[in-house]
Amino acid sequence: MTTDIAVPDAGTAVVGLEDFDESDSGMPRISINHKEGMFVDSLSNEQFPDMDVVILGLVKQRVLWPAEMGEEGSGPQCRSNDNATGNPYMKEFPWADTGFDQADIDANNPQLDCAACPLKEWGTDSKPPRCTQQYVFIVMRQFAGSDEWSPALLTVQKSSIKGANGYISVFSRARLPMFTSHTVLSLEAFKRGNVAYAVVKFVKGTDTATDLHELFADNYRQASDFLRSARRSEETEEVTAVIASTDDGDDNVPF
Repeated sequence: MTTDIAVPDAGTAVVGLEDFDESDSGMPRISINHKEGMFVDSLSNEQFPDMDVVILGLVKQRVLWPAEMGEEGSGPQCRSNDNATGNPYMKEFPWADTGFDQADIDANNPQLDCAACPLKEWGTDSKPPRCTQQYVFIVMRQFAGSDEWSPALLTVQKSSIKGANGYISVFSRARLPMFTSHTVLSLEAFKRGNVAYAVVKFVKGTDTATDLHELFADNYRQASDFLRSARRSEETEEVTAVIASTDDGDDNVPF
């Protein structure tokens, strides 16, 4: 098994696609089809039960959705790309529920302190926080039947975060980056009432080639900087696609 990075070959360009670069398609997101217990590639719509990946690193984020979802396509009320600073949507944000004064916020560059927002806290009746923390893993994924690898993003929430924390702790205690080993990702099926959901399982695999570690580190830094930057024109579409595949809107279901 190798970890060769996929590089387009200019000599084998498809007719009519010579001017198309792989970067034009964007970085694919790996979402979760909870009912089927399958990972889904956002670009190809390919579904698979498990993946052998190299996890370059993690970016923590947050997203706030309306307490009651309206018509299909409703966007988030706030988004934090760095788990620290919230970027509220001024008209949609529930100001009365947070204690923030809208008059104090710069409408041209709205920012809120996530640490001071009560919507990230659990309710007294054990109701989950309205503002959901999510882990975005930057991974290198292997093409099926190939030795080549390409980057992708995997977002996990709720119950999957507990397993993710346990897995990350193994590398943290050893003072090693996660990209020093392959990671096998799979899904464990659960059911609460009539709702089926899947939790991501992380299993440490074989060591990666040491001569690729510097490249992995550089790729992580570039991708994490991009993910943490606020991109108003892109974030609603991206986060909606993620939530649509990771949460059915039932706050009582812990996935």
